Amino acid sequence: MKSKALRSALLGIIITIIVIITLSTTPKAHAEKSFNYVFEVDDEGLTKVTVYFCDDESGRSWLYVPKDQKEALNITVYEGRLLNITFRSLIHDGEEDPFYTVMELSYEASGVFNLSVKYYMKYGALIIEPKAIFVSPRIVHDGSTTRVIARLPGYVDVGEGCVSSISGYVSDVRIVKRESFITVSAVIGSNDRLVIEYTVPRKAEVRNVSLGFLIFKVPPRYLDFAYEVLKALNRTYAIYRELFECEPEGIYIEFFVPSREDIASGIEGYVPVVGRELGSIHLNLLYIRGVEGFMDVVAMHELAHHFLWRIGVPVSKLWIHEGVAEYLSLVLGEEMGYHS
Repeated sequence: MKSKALRSALLGIIITIIVIITLSTTPKAHAEKSFNYVFEVDDEGLTKVTVYFCDDESGRSWLYVPKDQKEALNITVYEGRLLNITFRSLIHDGEEDPFYTVMELSYEASGVFNLSVKYYMKYGALIIEPKAIFVSPRIVHDGSTTRVIARLPGYVDVGEGCVSSISGYVSDVRIVKRESFITVSAVIGSNDRLVIEYTVPRKAEVRNVSLGFLIFKVPPRYLDFAYEVLKALNRTYAIYRELFECEPEGIYIEFFVPSREDIASGIEGYVPVVGRELGSIHLNLLYIRGVEGFMDVVAMHELAHHFLWRIGVPVSKLWIHEGVAEYLSLVLGEEMGYHS
């Protein structure tokens, strides 16, 4: 364990040195503000994020950082002098963004100004073996493009066609495989996210967690989220049972690892038709990173389909299914104190 930790620490130092040297030796004629993001992803999806910023002139700049990491940011200045850091709320349509804040900085360059900002994402990668996907935080800053580097465990399988972004723009993709890690690098635009779909060569360990007539099939790493969803669904089940006057049994719920297309199209959950019955409630694992209660409301929506099916509303009557499910989930979600 000590040797593994030492190798990991050494690798982090090497990546830092390489990025700093690259930034510092940029030809003066082409110098401008530059942002480089490095993501170190472990076996469970925990991701260390390091943002490297460089400018060859004194001035001001800004970037988005997660609100929940604001107090835990690790800021290191390598060259130049940092004068001031402030944080500004991000406002959309009159409401404060629940996820990100704007970090603003002013600085003096001593020939060049170099700085790094480090923080962690607990679920940077979403994993239900053999499927996995890394979805970076929002990359938004005072620049046009971003060099991104992701380090994945060495045993995973990833190809160039699996590297993309939410917008679909990605260029200069490079993959370097070592014995203990794989490095993926690319260039994406600002106001985007790096997306890497990869496979893990093992079968997922899955537990069945039950509450009433509900059974959640879930990997141990996501048990806490499964319990919260089950509690919300159990309360909802009692309301639906009274409303629809029926009692469907053995309803299964499970998370699924989304593809880039699923994320871009906004798929939150679904219930497939299996033979002559409805299948399991499938919930997009990405939304464990959403606001509190969002996943619960999505699950309430999908649960309504099971009750509608049980009273005889066919799936072909999609407008009835979707209209009723959406209305009930939003109303009940609001009554339970969740944000709309």
